Amino acid sequence: MKAVIGEGTGGEPAEEHEEIKESFKKAKELFSLRDYHGAIEIYTSLIEQHKQEVEALLYRGAAHFYLGDYEKAVADYNRAIELDPFSAVAYHNRASSKVKMGQIEEGIEDYSRALELEESYADAYRNRGVTYLRYVGDYERALEDFDRLVNLRPEDMNAYFLRGTTLGKMGRYEEAHSDYLKAAQGLQDDPWLHYNTGNCLLKMGRYREAVESYSKAIELNPDIPLFYHNRGLAHAREGLLQEALEDYNRALALGLEDAKSLVIRGFLLWKTGDKEMARRDWERAAELGETRGVEFLERVEG
Repeated sequence: MKAVIGEGTGGEPAEEHEEIKESFKKAKELFSLRDYHGAIEIYTSLIEQHKQEVEALLYRGAAHFYLGDYEKAVADYNRAIELDPFSAVAYHNRASSKVKMGQIEEGIEDYSRALELEESYADAYRNRGVTYLRYVGDYERALEDFDRLVNLRPEDMNAYFLRGTTLGKMGRYEEAHSDYLKAAQGLQDDPWLHYNTGNCLLKMGRYREAVESYSKAIELNPDIPLFYHNRGLAHAREGLLQEALEDYNRALALGLEDAKSLVIRGFLLWKTGDKEMARRDWERAAELGETRGVEFLERVEG
């Protein structure tokens, strides 16, 4: 989170100015070391002395934010805005705090205000876009923000990841895949990038490539059940039923005991000859509200 809007002396005598500079330096060191409580103590002292108050409020607000104390963060940003109503950083940071508090519309308004004040504020486009994507489901607006982000920061691989995720949500899988390939230039060790790439390939019917992407995600993090679930689906689409069954076994063993997975594993078990285990999966799925398996049993058994 960007915290600084710039430094000034405030007209203090030279000796006092040096003391203030040292205090800020120490506070920033503590902040960078994630000693937020220590940083807050120094910033509070500076605020009480009215020394570079806006900057101190921005930093203290950021420290409160990282400690999860969003109400105190908002209070600091409110005061910073009173002192400097043209601070794009204050609006941006207040927006992030409000979103964390569930005040989504107010957060979006603050991001928008920050962009009115600083139209090339890349982080504001990023975070407003993420808010549209995750909390509002407005993919068109999210895409607009991520397009701007990519234009402002073409070297930022995470920007392509975010835009790719949005395009995938919109069903524009070819474009999403293209963005994921770009993002992979810098995020090749991110398992979720490979998982999302696999999802695009799965939707495009490129099952073998999807399996490869899911396998890479699993290699990077073998403890995520969704990775096995979707690789199992890709294997099943390829007709590799035993491999698919192994993946669903692993997904369920890792805790993904949702009704859909149980139904799919039930059909895999049925097709590979283990009808009793298939029946158990379908009965368990029915208890969870998914009845396709037991309905199939009723049809085939009369």
